[in-house]
Amino acid sequence: MELDLLTLEIVLAMAAVLSFMLLLLLWCIRPQEKGPCFWALSAGVGAAGLLLGNAERLLGSYAIFFNNAGILTALLLLLEGLLRFRDFGRFESRRVYMLSLLAVIVAVSFLNRDYPTSRYLIHDFLAAGLLLSSAFVILYRTKGREMLIHGFSAFTSVLLAPVFAFRWFLAFSGQIEEVLLGASGHPIVGVLYLAAIPWMVACTFGLGLMLVFRMHRQLVFQAVKDNLTGLDNRRGFEELLQNLEKEHQRTGEQFLLFMIDINGFKEINDRYGHGVGDNVLIAAAEAIKKPIRQGDFAVRLGGDEFVVIMKGVEGVSQKALRERLRQSLEKPRIVKDLEIRLRVSIGEVFFPDGGTPFEKLLSAADRSMYREKESRRDLSQVRTTRNA
Repeated sequence: MELDLLTLEIVLAMAAVLSFMLLLLLWCIRPQEKGPCFWALSAGVGAAGLLLGNAERLLGSYAIFFNNAGILTALLLLLEGLLRFRDFGRFESRRVYMLSLLAVIVAVSFLNRDYPTSRYLIHDFLAAGLLLSSAFVILYRTKGREMLIHGFSAFTSVLLAPVFAFRWFLAFSGQIEEVLLGASGHPIVGVLYLAAIPWMVACTFGLGLMLVFRMHRQLVFQAVKDNLTGLDNRRGFEELLQNLEKEHQRTGEQFLLFMIDINGFKEINDRYGHGVGDNVLIAAAEAIKKPIRQGDFAVRLGGDEFVVIMKGVEGVSQKALRERLRQSLEKPRIVKDLEIRLRVSIGEVFFPDGGTPFEKLLSAADRSMYREKESRRDLSQVRTTRNA
């Protein structure tokens, strides 16, 4: 059965319009996310190009120009959206290249509108290149479950490239001009439209899936991370303890848990306000992260209480590790015109220590910390440096 090209063109244009509406909705839901704005713009430009391409009776060969320029511009915008979504460099550094490529697309589409062979040689080469580039950007440095999600989106990009490549081969070998009448006389055009319809649907679905996966990952991250300091929060700490208990049961690995409290933090909050108090907590979190190693964990339980868990501590002095933390925390530092001199109390508990059950580790470290607090009466200090 012969494919009706007009029907395929209309169905493809409708699919592009629906894709534009869906991607526009996704952008409205997540306007702060880089990328979806260009995805929606890509679908809109593509839809406009396809609709104008169907107006050959009205526009003549200019319909071919709008069709070709619209499709290539849409693919270029899709690539730019993916580059932004994946944080590839800065747009300012590639602005000249993108605008130059856009100018080339418009120029060659206009100049070659009446010359099918030269038009397809350039158009299909650019189309296949943009699709393969998009697939590369989607897959670059992905792993785990992200690879599964992005792999589907990359596959949809690669799916259409061979059809463009085959039409380019037909043009290169001189098989286009003999049978091509008007904009869409060669059978390969029908195959291209037929392949483009499921590509449009799958591509839209894949982009939405990528965005939803990122939103899910951000929600999971926010659930276990402290918004102020970026450290794990109490929920993240509870999950961490469960994993450590399972790991200890499996391997027998030991670890050291430190409980840290900032002396006089309430007085700083009361005197200088919560803004300064937040700066003190951020400075404390940064100081805690400096002496710990990769594989160790830092947690903000709440307020001015922090926890550090160090693994692989067999044969290492607990006192030396504790004092290394203390020196990092109590080192004077300047934060936003404020000189901060922290004083902290630190308690620790070793697991297994022969007596403390796993579920009682936190309370044991807390008691150890308060014993030190009773013996250390010096408080943290904050003073402005503006007039110093």
